[in-house]
Amino acid sequence: MPERQGHGLGAMATILTRCDAEGIPAYLESSKESNLAYDERHGFRTTRELSLPDGGPSVWPMWRDRVEST
Repeated sequence: MPERQGHGLGAMATILTRCDAEGIPAYLESSKESNLAYDERHGFRTTRELSLPDGGPSVWPMWRDRVEST
């Protein structure tokens, strides 16, 4: 639902909870620079900026280290 986009209601928390429970890292690509701060608040770090060929958009690969479950 487009009217709900950008309100933090996505499935990221559910996925990251599962990653943490299994002790695995997570990979994410963002094609929207304005989302980077949101993703960083969830533990991701931007690894670089990729410029796609032929005038395509930039893409930011992001990595989140595994979290040891307690």
